[in-house]
Amino acid sequence: MQQHIPNNKLVNLDIQRKHNAIVRGNKGVGLEHVITPSVGSGELLVAPIIVGLCGTDIQILRGERNDPSKIIGHEGVAKIIKVGHGCPTNLKIGDNVIINPTHPYNEKFLLGHNIDGLFQEYVHIQKDAVVAGLVIPVLEEFPLELAPLIEPLAAVIYSFRLLQPHGGTIIIYGDGIIGHLAVLLARIRFGSFVKIIFVHHRQEGLFWSIDKKIHGDWDILSSELTDSAKLANLPMADLAIIATPRSGTLECLEHAVANIASGGRIDLLAGVPDNAHLLSLPGVDLVKLRKANCGGIPTSGVFIHAKTILNKPVVLFGHRGVSAEHLILAMKELSINRGIYTTLITHELNLHEAASFMNNLANFGCRKINSKRVMKLSISIDSSLYAGA
Repeated sequence: MQQHIPNNKLVNLDIQRKHNAIVRGNKGVGLEHVITPSVGSGELLVAPIIVGLCGTDIQILRGERNDPSKIIGHEGVAKIIKVGHGCPTNLKIGDNVIINPTHPYNEKFLLGHNIDGLFQEYVHIQKDAVVAGLVIPVLEEFPLELAPLIEPLAAVIYSFRLLQPHGGTIIIYGDGIIGHLAVLLARIRFGSFVKIIFVHHRQEGLFWSIDKKIHGDWDILSSELTDSAKLANLPMADLAIIATPRSGTLECLEHAVANIASGGRIDLLAGVPDNAHLLSLPGVDLVKLRKANCGGIPTSGVFIHAKTILNKPVVLFGHRGVSAEHLILAMKELSINRGIYTTLITHELNLHEAASFMNNLANFGCRKINSKRVMKLSISIDSSLYAGA
């Protein structure tokens, strides 16, 4: 699925003052013409090529998050169209790049959340993001069709680096793209040395995972977490990853805290509600915990050694964003094991088709295309189709 921006588009972009974007409004989303921004010193203009719809994007569309950006989207590959004076010499017109969506020091830059994202033909990248190294050249051997998986796989790589699995059992809460990537990467890296308990949100998700052969050694539904008879057949987990939508985080964290082995590690990868806390973890600030590790900083990780209300020791940590190193490692992993990960990209749409799907998602909550469950939606954006818009 190699795509390119025609040479005439690179040279004559100044003629085009507007471009197409999927814009959020009060009644859903729609494809609209927006002003194409100019580029100043140290800045870039990039043209998204292939982008992915993320779980947090879905939460925004459903009104479960209040992120202000009218144009969302933060996963994918783009081509550099314009380079402002003073940009790093390794960033050249025509190069394919990935934009790290999370700035480790500037919370005002969160691509697709409070900065206009990738669901549009052209995206302005500010100087602060360029200076921080958030624009990373795509590896030459990388298969572009897997672009929507780079950032979420990088988050899983970050998780495993902090969890440090050395055998035992890991419980993964959440059967979205992060959960499935965690299962696949664990199988590739650790084989039978690590056993997996996979917690699914709904029955259809469980059926999908089994059908695609991306399942755990034990698979249960989140509704069964309080079923003592069901849990009696499960081993005690040594490690846990919470990768659910924000609305399900606390329930799954409560289960992890109660059921993990003494001294076990819990990764709060999922977002948490404001002022979130658990009675079973007295004195632990979950919001602060989630933000303690950001974009790979600090490299050694921040961990909280806590005791539950029943005096059981547990190790807790969370993390936001990923580093350039994580993204590069994800590109290498996807290049090496391309065939394994391809299954996760279930649908491909163009920008117009994606706007229609996202509007249905926003208004009706439908997460299916042609009656098939969307795991990862890939959106192909070819700006040459809209020349003269």
